[in-house]
Amino acid sequence: IVRAVSFEFRAGDPSWGKLWDACFFVGSLLPALLLGVAVGNIFAGIPMDAAGDYAGVPLIGLITPFTLLTGLLGLAMFLAAGACWAALKAPLPSCLQARAARLRLPLQVIALALFAVVSVYALVLVGPEMDPNLGILRWLFAALVVVGLLASLVVGKTSGDDLKAFLAQSASMIALVALLACSMFPVLVNATADSVGPAITLANAASSELSLTWMTIILCIGLPLVLVYHVVIYRTFRGRVNPADLEEY
Repeated sequence: IVRAVSFEFRAGDPSWGKLWDACFFVGSLLPALLLGVAVGNIFAGIPMDAAGDYAGVPLIGLITPFTLLTGLLGLAMFLAAGACWAALKAPLPSCLQARAARLRLPLQVIALALFAVVSVYALVLVGPEMDPNLGILRWLFAALVVVGLLASLVVGKTSGDDLKAFLAQSASMIALVALLACSMFPVLVNATADSVGPAITLANAASSELSLTWMTIILCIGLPLVLVYHVVIYRTFRGRVNPADLEEY
């Protein structure tokens, strides 16, 4: 809502421009941070009752040192990806492209440091049960996270290739999601040790066979349409922003 309102009124009175920019910044930052906090909670575990509902202290009980670190890691990854995308799409040469290219480097270093801290924290202090059969995949995806960030950092700094830097950053983010999946499978939401109810898994969270059948049919119809939509959109807006278009706007 804050983002939508700031968009709506940003083009109005110029004297309010900084306020609406600040609102847009906060409205963009908080969801990215809280998404990482939520991921940290489902990984570390939350107290649940017998029905599988959250049974802890509302809101504030979800903020712990570990979940705050996962939130900061997610935020750093989002910011680095945004900087890579802005550097890729901004006109050449332009101050915006130069600023975005400079900004992505410290953000990627911060993301690497946070990934190391979160990994050690998760393995040593949180220590949820993990499927031993997926151990090789976990190490592989963890290595890909590091390699992707380092590749994006090095390529962007040495050659200034914004496309390769963005692709490497994107690969690192995909590997991070895959690492989380391999670390939790088949659990969807872990339960704390003092929970009355069990963890939510793929088995006990699944819908009926009829629902799954219909959702599969809908997926088979809808997914190609979504993919076509994205191909058309990205082809329409491919390439860097034209400075002439910015002047007209």
